[in-house]
Amino acid sequence: MIRIQLPATEADRLDTLFRSTDDLKFRVRLQIVLMAHRGRARQDIATDLGVHRKSVF
Repeated sequence: MIRIQLPATEADRLDTLFRSTDDLKFRVRLQIVLMAHRGRARQDIATDLGVHRKSVF
């Protein structure tokens, strides 16, 4: 499991960026960070996003 603890303001900022960008690679990276912040396991994040587990690491 990846443990990321973000302040609420930072998580909100990343969520806003995720919703506003058209860059697919950037969206996936933002989504990985946000999912890890919410406590998702690395393998679950990789499965949900269709990427390799090493990409999540």
